[in-house]
Amino acid sequence: LGTRIVVQSSWSKMDVETDCAGPEGELLCHNVGPVSHDWLTTAAGLRYGLPTLVCPFFGDQYMWGEMVHRAEVGPKPCPVTKLTKDILVEKLRELTDPKTKEAASKLSVTMNEEDGVLTGLSHFWSSLPKDSMMCSIGLIMGKSMLAKYRLNGSNIPISHEVASVLVNSSNDEGSYLIPNILPSQLRKTAIPSQLRRVSLPSGIPLPRSNSLVGSVVVQAKHAIRAEKLIPHAATTFALRHRGGYDSLCNSFFTVVLEFFEWIFTTLFQSCMVSDRLARDHGCLGCMWGFAVSPFYMIWAGIMTIVTLVDRLGVTIANNIFGKNWLFFIDRRAKAKVYREIPTADGKEVSISSVIDVHAAREIAGDARKMFDQCKPSFSYHDHWNWEEVSLESLSKRVTWARKAALSTDKPMLKLTPEEFQILEERITWAKKKMESLSYSRFCLFLGEAVHDRFLAIEDSGHAFFGAPNQEYMN
Repeated sequence: LGTRIVVQSSWSKMDVETDCAGPEGELLCHNVGPVSHDWLTTAAGLRYGLPTLVCPFFGDQYMWGEMVHRAEVGPKPCPVTKLTKDILVEKLRELTDPKTKEAASKLSVTMNEEDGVLTGLSHFWSSLPKDSMMCSIGLIMGKSMLAKYRLNGSNIPISHEVASVLVNSSNDEGSYLIPNILPSQLRKTAIPSQLRRVSLPSGIPLPRSNSLVGSVVVQAKHAIRAEKLIPHAATTFALRHRGGYDSLCNSFFTVVLEFFEWIFTTLFQSCMVSDRLARDHGCLGCMWGFAVSPFYMIWAGIMTIVTLVDRLGVTIANNIFGKNWLFFIDRRAKAKVYREIPTADGKEVSISSVIDVHAAREIAGDARKMFDQCKPSFSYHDHWNWEEVSLESLSKRVTWARKAALSTDKPMLKLTPEEFQILEERITWAKKKMESLSYSRFCLFLGEAVHDRFLAIEDSGHAFFGAPNQEYMN
């Protein structure tokens, strides 16, 4: 062929002195010795404009071989188990083709102009669910904290630091009591016992109900008494929306398929339940399975109807009325990625931090009510991770709340006129750049408006929050 090639011998133990000697003893191959993995990647040769042949045998090599072929910088990949002398000669001749060399040279220019690290970072950043991964109460307080839990009543995502304040059931002396959950609910909530106890710094007495902190606790107890913590998922796998619901015809076809799936599931419940119980409990389990299978069939029949109504509702809403619904009545479509409750150690919390958390919690609750009044929906067709509301609608709600604050004893958001002004200025700025807003970003704007309230954080020795971090606002 009259050309030189680079061969990665891998684990073949190829000996160039005996295996690669020419007819007159001349070495046809030269061993360059052990080299780093960076030298042996597909991109390493293409970066220097060299046509490449990939002979995959495992892992992602098959994918890279196909990518090389699609880019026309190398022949079609040949698995190493199917490689013969004739095929190798044919592939090497394709590598020397002028068109292949020209395509490899052009790709080399493109690769050298690209900042791979920055591009990879940008892709990661664009895929990061920023609008659903942060603690809303932390954003209002000017803190960047990851959300690990969600208050099931108000649907507010909170971090495990905030949870350590809101959840505490210990009555031991030296513990600061913040009863956020009813005792019966608390026993059902799978939260580590360490999270239910927040110790006060030594020397600080327990607050009483007639004290400032005690009154905050009593008010918080009545305000959020019925809420409990559930795991928070920053992302949602909307698996059935990844295909099958992208057009009206495909949607109806998918609805029919899912309907018949549930019909057959309903019909075979007697066999499925009996078989499952028989495997676990033997003959008695099989007999019990036959006895209870009618109830399973009834439940499966109900779920068949629910599934049919839900899929038809989503199909009509999304393909006829232009909505972007994930579900209609069947919430099982929201497959959670993150379900594990994280563990946490006991934290020492200062009195001012406790007051700040409950003050921010109250603002977050009002913000959530206002956000829900604007009829949130999924704004993007590529994910269902968070909902957004129209900025125009939200702006009107904020303006109404500001005017109502002057004439009522229980205003929405409970902001001062100066704080309302900052919030409205921020929303006006946002309207020039976007049409909709997520709940997390709304809390972020609220955090800027009430920023001065949370500047005087307790000394770092006892406050469990770190220094204010405003980087997320950028």
